[in-house]
Amino acid sequence: MRKVKRALAAALAVLMAGSLSACGVNVQTKDDANTTAAVTEAKEETGAVDTPADEKVTLKIIDWSDSTKERREAFHKKFMEENPNVTIEYTVLTADQFKETVISAIKAGNAPDLFPLPSGMKLSAALKENWFMPMNDYVSDDFLNSFADGALNEGITTIDGKTYVLPESANIINTLVFYNKNVLKEAGIDESQLPKTRSEFLEVCKKVSDAGNGKFFGIIDSGAQANRLELALRSLASLDGGKCSDISQMILVDGQNT
Repeated sequence: MRKVKRALAAALAVLMAGSLSACGVNVQTKDDANTTAAVTEAKEETGAVDTPADEKVTLKIIDWSDSTKERREAFHKKFMEENPNVTIEYTVLTADQFKETVISAIKAGNAPDLFPLPSGMKLSAALKENWFMPMNDYVSDDFLNSFADGALNEGITTIDGKTYVLPESANIINTLVFYNKNVLKEAGIDESQLPKTRSEFLEVCKKVSDAGNGKFFGIIDSGAQANRLELALRSLASLDGGKCSDISQMILVDGQNT
């Protein structure tokens, strides 16, 4: 387990030496010489070390997905039961709180051990700021090869052959559309002739918005957080055949994604 701890310590040392210009902030170091020493030590500490399997380890995990909180807590509980030497400290925040908290933690040198990319940030930008370490030295090729074809992609989960992030789940069509019968009636749309295709759906939405004249609209997405809208847009794109990763990048299908 010291291999894990040393890897995490190395990541923290490198994070302390980097800047977060991609996020609009810069990390100010007190002593360039101390920073250089920290990075040098970090590189030396990343090597694998064989130590007793019962070494106590605490993993700090921060996340922003409240919709998956219950199943993740269940997974953490089972993992700790099977690995009693590991303690998982799990924190769930809103998307906005998450981004601010992670950036502040990195600046302070106490970043969480595991955390997803903030919404809207690409992996390449995070790597330029030394946010993550590659997983290849800590997981087997068999493990990485166990993912379904297309789950790991260069530029999304992998950079220059090194894997830095893993997808939590496969993308599936998960958008349900609820409609207001009274609004449809006022817009002159027969409930028995609801749209069955994307083009028909867009046509009905426009017709409802025109009829509403600012009082009601053809489609309204729930949730004030930007990531909620992003999830809805990804699902709508999936309905039209688009394959969307959950790490801020669209994958084109037949050269286009509408």
